[in-house]
Amino acid sequence: PIAQIFPIAKGGGILPIRGNAQAQNISSYKLFFGAGPNPTTFTELYTGNTNVVNGVLYSNFDTVLFSEGLNTLRLVVTDTSGQTSEDRLPIEISNMEITAVGNTINYVNGGYQQIRGKIKSTQFSNFKITLNSPTGQVLCAGTAIAQGDVLCSANFSGLQNNTYMLYLQVQYGDIWKIAQPFTFAVIRELVGNWPQQLYGFPRGNPDVANFDVTQK
Repeated sequence: PIAQIFPIAKGGGILPIRGNAQAQNISSYKLFFGAGPNPTTFTELYTGNTNVVNGVLYSNFDTVLFSEGLNTLRLVVTDTSGQTSEDRLPIEISNMEITAVGNTINYVNGGYQQIRGKIKSTQFSNFKITLNSPTGQVLCAGTAIAQGDVLCSANFSGLQNNTYMLYLQVQYGDIWKIAQPFTFAVIRELVGNWPQQLYGFPRGNPDVANFDVTQK
């Protein structure tokens, strides 16, 4: 048998899973999902019993139902004699994320700052953003995105110079899903509206993730 899952770009929503599931006398092919990059247990997504050649193995993979971040897809093809072939593919799910804090490339000097990001699905009932852990201080919350890509605004006045993590959490029914943590820095001595993005200095997490503001 031949088992092959084609690469899938980072994304969210409902995605097709494409690839090859072939055998001279195919019995079945099964697709599974495993949480994380090295899962020990898998959840079955779909079973088919016909050959698929460079086509769609499963068209209705709803990523909202599964964990954010890096996960694993598994395909097992079995023929009528019991022979099997298997393929695994890492997949990065991103239905929700924080993309920026404030407008100074994720360095802020306190005060109220807009938190920008995305929540792809509209089928959520609530969201909240917490500080430093999923159970940390709730900085802001809502039932809908404030405007455009602005999730909400939060008061950072009480934070001292340091790097911090934000956790975006979104409620679907009775389940809360957690996005990948986002790093930003507080430097209270910053002049307003600085720093700004310069050529060769891209906006985003890498600007602050390894920056120790306590030593500045």
